[in-house]
Amino acid sequence: MNDVTDHLAPGRPTRILTRILTFLEEDLAAVLLALSIVILCADVVGRYLFNHPVPGAASIAMVCFIWLTYLGAAAVARRGRHIAIDVLIERFSTRWRAITDVFVQLVVAAVLAYVLYWVWVATLTATFVDIPGLHLSRRVLTIALLVGFMLMALYCLRDLVTAVRGSITGRYSPYRETVGEMEGLVDPATAAAAQVAAAQPVTESIFMKKPKRGRKGPAAQNGPKA
Repeated sequence: MNDVTDHLAPGRPTRILTRILTFLEEDLAAVLLALSIVILCADVVGRYLFNHPVPGAASIAMVCFIWLTYLGAAAVARRGRHIAIDVLIERFSTRWRAITDVFVQLVVAAVLAYVLYWVWVATLTATFVDIPGLHLSRRVLTIALLVGFMLMALYCLRDLVTAVRGSITGRYSPYRETVGEMEGLVDPATAAAAQVAAAQPVTESIFMKKPKRGRKGPAAQNGPKA
C-alpha cells in the first residue's frame, strides 16, 4: 500500500481510483513536461540553424507548464509531501496532533474554497482572448487552475476527515510519503535498521586514521624509550 488512498481504504475500487489519479497527476504531467522540452528544443534548432522556428512553440510550452504545475501540486497533496514545519507538532500527543491538523486543514480548505469560487466565476463569466500563436482560448489555462485546486480540495477533505477521526479516537497517523516509498523502494526491515544505526553514537570518522598493521602508535615509530 504505497499510496495514501490505499492506506486509508484498501480495496480494488480504491486501487483503480489511485491508478487513475496517478496517471492524471503524474504520468500526464510527465508527458506535458517532455512535450514542452521537445517543442522548445525543436524551436531553437529550427530558429538558429534553419531560420524556420516552430509556430507557437512558446505558447505550447506555456500551456504545458501551467497544466503540469497544477497537476503536480495535486499529486504532491495526494502524497502528503507539501512543505510543513512540524518542530512543535512532533512534541504533541497523538490526540493533540490530530486536533492541530484539524485546524490546519480547515484553514487550507477555506483558502482553497475561496480560490475555487473565483476561478469558477472567471471560467464561466470572463471573456478570454486567444493565446498568441494558437487558435485556443485562454480559458484552457483557467481550467488548469480549476482542475488542480479541485483535486487539492478533495485531498484536503480526506485529510480533514482523517484528522477529525484521530482527534476523537486518539489513534492518528497522518500519511507522509517518503521519497523511497514513492518508488516502492523502502523495506520496513531496512528502514528499522537505518533508524537503529542513526541512533547509535558515532565512534569513528574519516579524520580518525587507523594505525597500520605491525605498528602500535608513536612508540613503534620512534622506537623504545631509553
